[in-house]
Amino acid sequence: MRPGAWTGLALAAVIAALPPVGLWPAAFVAWAALLAAAAVAGTAGAALAGAAFLGGIGAYAFLGALSYGPAAYAGGVALLAALGAAFALWSRRALRLPALRAALAVGGAWCAVELAASRLFDVPLYGALLLEGLARPPALLRVLGPHGLAFVLVAVQAAAVAALAGAPEAGRRRAGAAAGGLAAAVALVALPAGATAPPPGPALRVAVVQTALPGWRYREPGLAAARRSYNDSVARLAERAAASGAGLVVWPELGYAGYPFRVRPSLAGRLPGGQSHLLTVPDLDPAGRERLAAFLVGPDGEARAVQGKARRVRWIERGAPAPERDGPLSDGLVRPGVLVCLEATLAGRVRALAAGGAGWLAATSSEAYAGPSWLSHMAAGLARLHGAAVGLPLVRAANGGPSLVTDAGGAVRVRIGAYREAVRPAAVAAGRPTPYARAPVDPGLLLAPLVLAGLATPRAARPARRRAGAAAQAVLPLAVLAAGIAAQWWLARA
Repeated sequence: MRPGAWTGLALAAVIAALPPVGLWPAAFVAWAALLAAAAVAGTAGAALAGAAFLGGIGAYAFLGALSYGPAAYAGGVALLAALGAAFALWSRRALRLPALRAALAVGGAWCAVELAASRLFDVPLYGALLLEGLARPPALLRVLGPHGLAFVLVAVQAAAVAALAGAPEAGRRRAGAAAGGLAAAVALVALPAGATAPPPGPALRVAVVQTALPGWRYREPGLAAARRSYNDSVARLAERAAASGAGLVVWPELGYAGYPFRVRPSLAGRLPGGQSHLLTVPDLDPAGRERLAAFLVGPDGEARAVQGKARRVRWIERGAPAPERDGPLSDGLVRPGVLVCLEATLAGRVRALAAGGAGWLAATSSEAYAGPSWLSHMAAGLARLHGAAVGLPLVRAANGGPSLVTDAGGAVRVRIGAYREAVRPAAVAAGRPTPYARAPVDPGLLLAPLVLAGLATPRAARPARRRAGAAAQAVLPLAVLAAGIAAQWWLARA
């Protein structure tokens, strides 16, 4: 196959693994197709294959970020494309090494790409593919974390491609052995974690509330009728939450107070009595600046703990963060590590809360801004991925949805579909931090230096056959990407 066909196949596998298709096994073989493209392409062709692949992932997966402006979206895609080109060029060289050394060099290179992307965008790229289909995340996630798991998955695929590229004379026998080894290794790596027994102690009964506020439009003037309708809906949801018998009601970001940003509303007298509530509402910081803050409100209507939003996702979120607090909000049984808005996609923030003593994670968010895209599903999946990695149950309440409750192993216990108003009760028991959560540093930082294994002298490249120009090789990947974006837009609007 030509490099363009391999690249198109790799991008098609990624799109198939992501929502709305959710064909998760494709996530475990997509990099093998990209590495095959790099192995058979020239220098320019390999760079173009990597740029089309990783830039295409960004263009498809984060389509909803267009709501923050075309410049932020295009800039992010361009940076990912540059990282992808560098990865493919290094892999092209490393794949001419023996299989084990090639696996270490390519896996280390991808781990370095993951860490760089996390610094730029706060998203584990490979982890973003493991969102919808897996009933339980892989067991290795609890030891190595998202970046370490990505290292192992890419290294396994690189070993198979290097074995095939290094001994064409072995023909079908070598191809069969490499394919079998790849299948066995991927099956072992993807082995899901078993159910995790919670530590002894009482469980907390919570009610997760999902609202359907129509995004930024609620800020605009002239929508008094929509505002009254929404407030009536919130009142109905509050009554249902009171009837659920839950000890704590978790509301989505801005789901109780609504838009626009204003000074913190008076909470006493507005909430159903007899229950605690976790609200994320507008507030002013000590300097008088607007911010989002999570309030743990007791049954008497008094705020017992406050946590301002401490982290911003780079490029798309602006404003002054609150002082970072790594400990949980505490009120008896209630010890949630609170993640406001897109904080739940940040691995470092989740690890800090787990190490700080949180018994479970409460993620409050609003993805209604994302419009007709599947970004909200990916944000929910990343929250689930990070919760499973640190071994803590997750309660995610989202305006627009989806909302979910997972156990400490990442299995979904309660799920509310997108753009539905609902209240769902669930029992949450405190989890135990995993080895990944207790590690002093992210294991990915220890695995990335293995990229230096590629500095060894590779064997000479085989004479290349006459190939089409590098620009022509981009036609099929771009066609796959355009079809995927069009399908996502159409299905999300339906």
